[in-house]
Order: sequence, then C-alpha cells, then structure tokens
Amino acid sequence: MFQDTCLKVSKLLLKFKKDYFSTKISEIEHDQKQLHRLTNDFMGNRREVILPSHNDEKVLADKFCEFFVGKISAIRDNLTAKNDASSYNRDIMRAEGEPLRSLSPVSNDELRKIILTAPTKSCELDLLPTKLLKPCVDHLLPSITDIVNTSLSEQCVPLSFKQAVVRPLLKKPSLDEEVLKNYRPVSN
Repeated sequence: MFQDTCLKVSKLLLKFKKDYFSTKISEIEHDQKQLHRLTNDFMGNRREVILPSHNDEKVLADKFCEFFVGKISAIRDNLTAKNDASSYNRDIMRAEGEPLRSLSPVSNDELRKIILTAPTKSCELDLLPTKLLKPCVDHLLPSITDIVNTSLSEQCVPLSFKQAVVRPLLKKPSLDEEVLKNYRPVSN
C-alpha cells in the first residue's frame, strides 16, 4: 500500500511539474530572452561571476574601467572617421520629416501602466527598489509624474539617472579569464 501511494505521489508530482513548466513556457514563448533565462533556470545553469585573479580589487576595477572606456573611445573614433569620410552615410543618417523640438507630457495613467508592466528589477543605486515601488505606485504617482514631465519639458535627464553599476561578465566560460577582452560590460 505504501509503495502504491509513493508511486501515485510521484506521478502526481511529475504531472504538476510538467503542467507548471508548460504554463511558464507558454506565457513567455514569444520573449526569447525570458525563455532562455527560464531554460537556464530549469537546467540549473546559474552564471557565476568569474574575474581575473588579482590581489587588489580597486586596481582590477580600474583596469576594467580603462579597458572598457578605451574600447568605447575606439568605437566612437571609428564611427566619426567613417561619417567624416562619406557624405553617403550622412544622407542615410539624415532624418526625414520634422525634427523633434519638444516632448509631450506623460499622464498619470500612462506612467502607471509603464511602471506596472516594467520588470521588477532593481540596482543597488536605486533609492526605491521596484518591488516596493509597484505596490505604492498610486501614492507616489503624482510626484513621479511631475519629475518625468519636468525632465521632458526641460529636455534634461538628472545625472543620478545616468549612473549604472557595470559588471564585467566573461563572454564564454571556455575563454581565458585573465584576458580583459574576453569580458563584456553589463550595466544595471
């Protein structure tokens, strides 16, 4: 009797797991990024942060910063050189129609929808984590709407909104972790 009950419970668990995973997959099947993340979670593939071996964390952070800033500068210089060299590129890049001269204010309803549909992610730089913001959105909405509309009307984004925590992630686990070019900067 005990073995029969164990077998029934195992079958039920298997059925519920299958139903659960099928439902999860069908909910996000059109979002490849979420589907990839879910698949990795199912398979137990957690991505570890792998960094080069170094005694001083500050020196290592400075090396990454210098490397990534240099890479961005090289890309910008390359783009500028290409744009200066070709009038054809300037014609392609020229926008059609009227240039954007002002931004329309956002309503409370529009902003509420944006906040509630945004992923519940946060960064250690956030003063208010998203998981606390969403339940309190109706109380904070007038203030947030005012901040957003002021930013839009003045065409200025506060400097604190332009900061990010940048973490170097190894592009592939098989790459040499001591070589900085094998990392990509991921900002949050």
